[in-house]
Amino acid sequence: MTSNVARGCGESITPAAIQQEAAARLRVAGVTVSNIHNAQLTDEVDCVAVTPSVRTSALAVHQCLSFSEVVSASSTNRAMLATTWHNCESYMCAGARCERQAQASLGNLIDAFFKDYSDRFSRSAAPAVPALPGAEGPRPPAVAYLASAVTAPEYFVHRVVFFSLYIALCLSILVRWQIRRHAH
Repeated sequence: MTSNVARGCGESITPAAIQQEAAARLRVAGVTVSNIHNAQLTDEVDCVAVTPSVRTSALAVHQCLSFSEVVSASSTNRAMLATTWHNCESYMCAGARCERQAQASLGNLIDAFFKDYSDRFSRSAAPAVPALPGAEGPRPPAVAYLASAVTAPEYFVHRVVFFSLYIALCLSILVRWQIRRHAH
């Protein structure tokens, strides 16, 4: 999860607060939030002062949430991140209310994201995932999809194993050289 807040927002909306809100909402929905990913949610916030005055701090805010996931580029046969879902909201706010409004708007966008993915997977007859303890009803299939999107695909696992073994080999050669150097 990344948050990009434009400079025009000043200190009214901080990326850290937005990112924490998003991570909390995703965790409650059962989605694993990680820095190692093959899918990414990005929240972008852009602000413009409504009236360029020192007395008023009213902002017009445009906030977008995008979901990018690994797709295969057929021409190069390589995997890359591509935006597969995007939605925006616009609103006006002033002062300290802006951050609360940005968090509420992000909540609306995340809810819309889950609904759209739930609709997408219900059409393909995806099974519902069991409910979280204490939650009402089953989780939407989108949550199951996102939880699986955070786990690495098989070809990434093979690459990780290969490069891990390669690094281990290099380190063992380095250790052997050091032992030889100190033995003489």
